[in-house]
Amino acid sequence: VSIPSRPNASARLGPTPLFFAVALKFHDASEPFQVAGADWDGRPQNFTAVHYKRGGGVLGVGLELGGFSRVRADYRYERVETELPRPLVRVYPDGHSRAIDTGLIDGGANLSMLSFTFERDTRADPVLTPSGSRLLLETEFAALALGSSWDFFKLTVTYQQWVRLR
Repeated sequence: VSIPSRPNASARLGPTPLFFAVALKFHDASEPFQVAGADWDGRPQNFTAVHYKRGGGVLGVGLELGGFSRVRADYRYERVETELPRPLVRVYPDGHSRAIDTGLIDGGANLSMLSFTFERDTRADPVLTPSGSRLLLETEFAALALGSSWDFFKLTVTYQQWVRLR
């Protein structure tokens, strides 16, 4: 079950330009990791699955800056639980081996993250628009100081332009 962590729908706070968003997330999933065979060999016996569960949510608040622009700040928390298989090693056809880094922390870990978003959207319709543009600037960061088990920073810049073709 997954409820989007970045919902498009949000609720306004009365007649103000403020809005808020809340989302819940839960995943009970497995990711395959190749432990044997050549890179191109996709036979199932060459893979092992790493099972994990993650759950949490997002709280956000935003501000409409006019007809086309808005800013938003979100706090996201997730708990990630997993038991990594031991040993988790990739054995190559020539006989050498290497430990597999799944990016997961054995047992449990926390993702505590802040994100800030600016969006300018001049499309007349978000689905079937004849013209307009959309600019999206988003930063996300997690740090030990926020209670996260991972440190990272991500910057995403998206620009889309719609032009009517004959």
